[in-house]
Amino acid sequence: MSSGCPPQSPAVAKSEVAIEGECPLLAATFAYWDNILGPRVHHIWAPKGDHVMFLSDGDVTFLANHTLNGEILRSAECGAVDVKFFVLAEKGVIIVSLIFDGELKGDKNTYALSIILPQTELAFYLPLHTICVERLKHAIRKGRIWLQKGYNIIAVLSLEIVSIMELLASMKTHSVPEDIDIKYTVLNDDDIGDSCHEDFLHKAISSHLQTCGCSIVVGSNPEKVNKIVRTLCLFLTAAEKKCSRLCKADSSFKYDTGLFVQGLLKGDRRQYGLAANTSSTITLNTVAPQGCVLSHLFFTPLTYDCTPAYSPNLFIKFPDDTTVVGFISNGDKTNCRSEVSRLAGWCTDNNLPLNVEKTKEIVVDFRRAHSQHDPLSIYGVAVERVRSTKFLGVHITEDLIWTSNTSSLAKKANQCVYVLRKLRRVRASTLIMCSFYRGTIKSILTNCITVWYGAGTISCHKNPWGSEGS
Repeated sequence: MSSGCPPQSPAVAKSEVAIEGECPLLAATFAYWDNILGPRVHHIWAPKGDHVMFLSDGDVTFLANHTLNGEILRSAECGAVDVKFFVLAEKGVIIVSLIFDGELKGDKNTYALSIILPQTELAFYLPLHTICVERLKHAIRKGRIWLQKGYNIIAVLSLEIVSIMELLASMKTHSVPEDIDIKYTVLNDDDIGDSCHEDFLHKAISSHLQTCGCSIVVGSNPEKVNKIVRTLCLFLTAAEKKCSRLCKADSSFKYDTGLFVQGLLKGDRRQYGLAANTSSTITLNTVAPQGCVLSHLFFTPLTYDCTPAYSPNLFIKFPDDTTVVGFISNGDKTNCRSEVSRLAGWCTDNNLPLNVEKTKEIVVDFRRAHSQHDPLSIYGVAVERVRSTKFLGVHITEDLIWTSNTSSLAKKANQCVYVLRKLRRVRASTLIMCSFYRGTIKSILTNCITVWYGAGTISCHKNPWGSEGS
């Protein structure tokens, strides 16, 4: 025990966590304020490995004193979590501490959840600071509920602490370097034809930019997955690259929230998890299991091969709704009908049979002399043909007249006028009324306005409230 340090709390418990690889985290501590003894350490988590934690029991108590000293008079809002960052040069460590209040059996107390790293890892940790803090805050929110119910909060905190240790260990060895050599990406002339199928690279980069640089690359070949990860990271800043991770060839990392780009390996048997929540091992086909928290994340990579065979046609895919847009030229319906058969076949191969009863067909005929069209059939069942349909909130008719759409928008906006009149009656300021109008009424009236306004009639353009709504 180091000299000059107060004795360790007799109730302290320690858990050694087995982490694959070298974890830069020295320890994590959970401390509380004792009205008699002052700050006390309740639990310690330390990675189990070749390197032994050089902090003694007295050092851990000394660090707990730093994180909770002065918090006895803490006056924070209910539910607030204060983040403190300490650099103790004399100990050669950095401490990230989250201070929060909680109720245990009706008594309010102050707690501190801290992680301890060597000072030499400061440059490595800083880009990941926001990710770690947000995940610890999430664990604290759940821990507060457990405290109120009288449960053991250590069980909740252990899940997130272990997950953060695994994240830091994986980032230590498989983070994307700041300087990426072009020859290790799919932009290399020798590899671009082999690594990218058709216009996959164009779609991947477009999707990557549309999601503000956040992407998940899933594949069975670790070398190709890492090439695409490095390619997407070319569009990130240096700090964002440090928050991106390559996949590991011999074992697959779990999905970690907060990372910009990460590579994951897929196979016949996989584990899906979010943070510390991991499902049991299950056998999958080509889709994520129903109810899985990662279903929406894996929707795009698992349905990328569901594409039309002819360029004028489109597949507009959503998890619970798919639209096929087919082009008929010179009365030839072969390409259009084959696309529907192609989609139905793909769904059958992937155990996703289409519901023909809910499927509708609408035909937009631009010819002056309209002819009768043969009914569309799926699985041998005729599909109902309708004159109008609703797509993403827009009413589309077979003659592309937007009267029904504008009437629907005006009806929705009319329901909000009552509140606007109430604000006017209580003499609300013009600024408040304008803000309410823009946030509710105007947003409804201008929904998809670039689609229907140019082809709308005079009655469609007419404002229902005259100059007041201009």
